[in-house]
Amino acid sequence: MTLHSRLSSDGQTALQPHSPWRRPVWLLSRGLVRFIRVPLPPMKPVQRMRAARVALRQLAPEKALAGVIALEDEGCVAWLWEADRVSALLAAAGVTVADIQLLPETLVQSQGKDGCRLLDLGDGFEGQRWEQGRLLASRWWQAEPDEVAWATFMRSAGIAPESKPRPTKADAIARPFLKTQSLDASTEGLPGLESWGYTALLALAGAALAVQALDQHRIESAKAQHQANIQSLQQGHRRAVRLRQELDEGQARLAALNALDRYPNQIVVMEKIGRELGPAGVSVKSWEYSDGRIKLLVASSVRNLAAASLLDSLRHTGILTDITVLPMSTPQQLQFSAALIPNVPARKKGDV
Repeated sequence: MTLHSRLSSDGQTALQPHSPWRRPVWLLSRGLVRFIRVPLPPMKPVQRMRAARVALRQLAPEKALAGVIALEDEGCVAWLWEADRVSALLAAAGVTVADIQLLPETLVQSQGKDGCRLLDLGDGFEGQRWEQGRLLASRWWQAEPDEVAWATFMRSAGIAPESKPRPTKADAIARPFLKTQSLDASTEGLPGLESWGYTALLALAGAALAVQALDQHRIESAKAQHQANIQSLQQGHRRAVRLRQELDEGQARLAALNALDRYPNQIVVMEKIGRELGPAGVSVKSWEYSDGRIKLLVASSVRNLAAASLLDSLRHTGILTDITVLPMSTPQQLQFSAALIPNVPARKKGDV
C-alpha cells in the first residue's frame, strides 16, 4: 500500500519516499481542515459543482480557502483549509504546494459503520457519524473529548447522545473513498458572481428563519470556543477554530436560504443569470433584492451595451418577468429592474 507524507495540525511533518514519476500526495491532518456539507437544488452535475464552489468561497470570503469537493445526491461535501497557513507550514519543511497534491487524511481512511466512532489520529481526535457509507458529521479535538463534549457532538450530528466509545485507529486505504474536485478549479459561465452574488444572498439571512438558525448555531459555537479556551490551544490552532466557526455560520445561512422557497432558489437564480450573460462578456456589478424584485447593474469593459439584446438574455432565464431598463449615463453600463417568477403563483381574490 502506498504511504503518503503527512502534515500534522502543529506543523510537524512525516515524510515518505515517493515515485519520481508521479506527483507526491501529502495528507493534511483533520486538525487543519474543516468538513462541511452544503445542500444544493437539483441541477446538472456541472452546474451543481459551479454553484458549490461559489457558495463555499463565500462561507469565509475574507479568507484564502483551498479544498476538495465531492457531489452527492442532495448537495455536496467538502474539506476546506486555510491556504496561506498550510502553504507556510509546508514551506517551513521545504515543500512547495504547487509541486504536490493535498488530500484530507479522512479520504484515505476506511469508511465507518452506521453510527458514530471516535478516532485517535495521533495529533488529535476526530468524532464521525456515518450512514450507509456516507460521512454525515465530523468534529476534531486536540485532546480526547470528555463525555460532555462527546454528547454535544452527537446532538449536533442529529442523534441521541450515547456513552463515549473507546478511541480507535482507522485503517488506511489505497485510494480515496470519494471522487473529489478542487475548490480552486475554474467556474466558467459565472463572470463576476463570486465577488457579489452570494454576498448579496447572505444578506437575506436577516429573515426570521435565518436568525433562528443562527442563534442555535451560536450556542453550539460558544460551547466549542469555551472548551478551546480551557485547553489553552496554540495560536495557530485558535485561528483554525475561528475559521471553522465562520464556516459553520455560513452553512447555517445556506440552510436558512434553502428554506425560503416562495421564489426560485437563489443559487439557481445566480447560475441562470450568469449562464445567459457570461457568453456576451457581461458581468453583474451589483445586485439588490426586495419583496420578490431584483435590480441588476451590469457592465462590460470592452464594448457599449445593447439593451434589447440583454433584455432577451434575461427573459431567456425563465425566472424573470416585468423587466425594465433604468436610465444610465455610461454606455458601458446598464441597470435593469425585474420581478422573480414565484415557484407557486399567488392565489387571486375569489379563487377557491
